Amino acid sequence: MSNSNPYFKEIQYFAIGSLGKTHGVHGSIKCFVQEEFNDLIQANQWLFIKPKGNFIPFKILDVKGDGELMIQLEGIHNLEQAKDLAHQEIYVDKSKFSKELLDLIDKQYSEAEFEGFQLFDQNGISFGTILSIEEFPSQWMLKIADHKIEFYVPFVEEWLLDIDEDQRTVTMQLPDGMHPSGASDLDEE
Repeated sequence: MSNSNPYFKEIQYFAIGSLGKTHGVHGSIKCFVQEEFNDLIQANQWLFIKPKGNFIPFKILDVKGDGELMIQLEGIHNLEQAKDLAHQEIYVDKSKFSKELLDLIDKQYSEAEFEGFQLFDQNGISFGTILSIEEFPSQWMLKIADHKIEFYVPFVEEWLLDIDEDQRTVTMQLPDGMHPSGASDLDEE
């Protein structure tokens, strides 16, 4: 038996925008979505909101507008219900993305997200400059340049401690021995 209820499958949550102010007395809410995700906001599609720390699925009943979208969600029938969801980040199931959209996202993240940032470990030790994020068969890897060598560090979400966009740094909880031994000695030869 096929089940289209989103509760019974593994969801890959991906943030695509946010809800804005409520509109009218019937529970409509303004919706702001990154341009590449506009096609995902359609009637009969699911989106997810995390109002109290847990993802809750909502079926989109109606969408109005072109640039500024106004949406009506199943189960939201009045202003008070809509106010509880206003200004929340919205997510969709990434497993529903087209191959073209996945490729676009991967390219955006892999080419620009941390390129040129400095990588530090939990002790404040610099590992070098992040050249790129590359997809390997088993996981994503950060390509690092330190002095005259280049090496890879696994990009594991659980290891990520901080991303400071202003300082252009990434701090990770890295295992001992992750930095290639003798990397700083190579520069002195």
